[in-house]
Amino acid sequence: MEGLEPRDIILHAANVIVLFVLLRFILWRPVNKFLSQRRQLIENELAEAQNAKDEAVQQQLLYEENLSGIEEKGREIMRTSSEAAQTRAEEILVAARRDSEEYTKESRERIERERVAAVDAARREIAVLATDMASRILGREVTSFDEESAVSQFFTDYGDKTNEGVEGQ
Repeated sequence: MEGLEPRDIILHAANVIVLFVLLRFILWRPVNKFLSQRRQLIENELAEAQNAKDEAVQQQLLYEENLSGIEEKGREIMRTSSEAAQTRAEEILVAARRDSEEYTKESRERIERERVAAVDAARREIAVLATDMASRILGREVTSFDEESAVSQFFTDYGDKTNEGVEGQ
């Protein structure tokens, strides 16, 4: 019989089975080992990628926390600087008021000294005029004793009234 004989079929089937078994032992293990290594490599890379991602998230959280801390420090510095500036401004105002009051006090004292000097000068002038007038009225020369006596009597009688008038102004 030409054609397909059972013996050829069995032989072909046996060849396929032997080839399958041989290929399985020869190729299956190395291919399976290669695929296993590849799978392990991919799993490791995925794990490393996940770790890197987790670390990046942690770093981001840390940076955000630091940033908020820095912003808080910035606000604190601004508040402290503002308070220091306010304190310095108040110190300057207090110093200016103190200087102004001191200048005013010194001015008043100087004015008082000038007023006293003016009153004394006026008294001296009045004494000279009164002496001159008295000598003309009396027709004689007025001595220094007469002059001192008249001037002191005049200022005793009228000096207090003139001081009250000057001080009331």
